[in-house]
Amino acid sequence: MELEEKREIEAGLLVFHLRACKAFGLREQIMTRVMVLYDNQGDKRKFVIFNKGLAEDIHGKILVWLDSNLYFRDILHRVGPEGVDLDQWGGEPQ
Repeated sequence: MELEEKREIEAGLLVFHLRACKAFGLREQIMTRVMVLYDNQGDKRKFVIFNKGLAEDIHGKILVWLDSNLYFRDILHRVGPEGVDLDQWGGEPQ
């Protein structure tokens, strides 16, 4: 009988591409890079969006969506080499 080892992530940093179009009712797809900083102590997450050219309302909507739907423990399993496509992710944008 094997003893299953439970692993915890103490802290992490991840940078990925994020795409969205229909998720925010846009006509054209937007693309940006996002950085997530995670600290297990208190489940603290910080999101940084690198595309300074995004409209302020879209920037805010992305931050709200990330905070509501993206949990570091799940990121490693769901964010692939193509990044995140909000139109395919699931979870309704705010």
